[in-house]
Amino acid sequence: MTRDSKLQNVLRANAAFSGLSGLLMLVFSARLAETLGGLPLWIVLAIGVGLLVYAADLVWTARAKVKRSAVALFVAADCGWVIGSALFLLLAPFSPTELGVGLVVGAALIVGLFAGAQALALPEEA
Repeated sequence: MTRDSKLQNVLRANAAFSGLSGLLMLVFSARLAETLGGLPLWIVLAIGVGLLVYAADLVWTARAKVKRSAVALFVAADCGWVIGSALFLLLAPFSPTELGVGLVVGAALIVGLFAGAQALALPEEA
C-alpha cells in the first residue's frame, strides 16, 4: 500500500467518523445539549453541521492525489478539536454529566488519533 493510499484511507475514516458524529449531533441535539451541561442547542446544531461539512471536505480531498498543505490543515483542525475539547471541559461554565465528559474525552482521543495518523502519512514535499 502506497503512502498516498494509506493517507486516503485515513482521510476517509476521519470523514466517516466526523460525518457520523455530525449526524448524531443533529439527530440527538437536545439530549446531547443536556448531557453537555446545558450547552445552548444552537451550538450543538452548529457543530453538527460543521462536522458534516468537514466530513465532505475530507472525502473530497481523499478523491485525488492529496496535497501536503490540505493534510496539514486537517491535522491542525483535528489538533484544534482536541485542544478545544480540553478547554471546554476545563473552562466552560457548563457542567457536563459523566456521560458528557466521556463523550468529549472519547471523541477527542479518536480525533487525536486521526491527527497523528494523518501527520505520519503526510505526502512528501513536492
